[in-house]
Amino acid sequence: MRLDNLGQVNVFVGANNVGKSSILEALFILSGKQHPYLPSSLNFIREAARKDFDHLKYLFYNANIEQHPVISANTTTQQQHRVEISLMSEVDMDKQDTSIGLSSKETRKITGVHMFCKDPKQEFEVKLYPNKNGDGLALHSTIQIMDEVVANFLPSMGREGNAVEMYSELVRNNKKNGIVQALKEFDPAVEDIDLLSDGLYLKYKDRDNLIPLSMAGDGIRRYLGIIMSAAISRANLLLIDEIENGLHYSVYTKLWKALITITQKNSIQLFVTTHNKEVLRSLYSAYSELQSGLDNEFIKVYTLKLYENGEHTAYPLSTKGLEGAIDNEVEIR
Repeated sequence: MRLDNLGQVNVFVGANNVGKSSILEALFILSGKQHPYLPSSLNFIREAARKDFDHLKYLFYNANIEQHPVISANTTTQQQHRVEISLMSEVDMDKQDTSIGLSSKETRKITGVHMFCKDPKQEFEVKLYPNKNGDGLALHSTIQIMDEVVANFLPSMGREGNAVEMYSELVRNNKKNGIVQALKEFDPAVEDIDLLSDGLYLKYKDRDNLIPLSMAGDGIRRYLGIIMSAAISRANLLLIDEIENGLHYSVYTKLWKALITITQKNSIQLFVTTHNKEVLRSLYSAYSELQSGLDNEFIKVYTLKLYENGEHTAYPLSTKGLEGAIDNEVEIR
């Protein structure tokens, strides 16, 4: 699949199993291509990870580990970033059919992940595999590994990361007021957020006691997690899978307004998937209210299609095209 002329806010729509989430996962891996643990992190997000490496084969098309996924991107300055993922394997002696003294079919055991990477400065390789003692993992790289991964990935099931850690960072960077204000837009009854030794608490009007965030509804936790992830300045990309999950449609426009404002201020590029047409309608509504300083290419919507021959195609709509589709009740598919 190829995506051209991306905007600052990019939304992917389409039927189930056409590759929407895979685009976000590919961007996540590319954003931290020095880190070979990221493919396993994706399977942890999918709740498919195990202690061995065998689960990684499901990140390959049809679980065919001979087909190496290649992810590449060009920046606005025509700098290329690229990563190719392969799996290291060996013959699994425990699974050979030796009933006639010979193996009728070799079964291969996956023993690690190998990533070939390229960025504007260099080409390099990184590997992750079990250590010699078998009680941990060993990491090999042809360059010095940097700690930074420049994307925040929010999966569809609502794991918004460590809320306490994110909020603490925002307080240190004097960004608390913006988060509190965004939360007030979501629920006007919220007055403040307090960080105590055992977690985050919400202060509500006309209530004497603080309410633990963990006891609040799924919607407010999802909303706060998205807003805080956008406000963390060290991330250049924010990836949100099925943004509508856990949220009532009445807050979609408020969320989009907050996201557009924060992404503009922090120069963040946003990638979102959705199944909900109301999400697109509210996106255009938020854009219309905030469009001063925004051009027609600020928002891009891509409809993904998977054909019977296995070909994936993305059909783009600019902000102006989205307006026409919504106004004429055209099905976006």
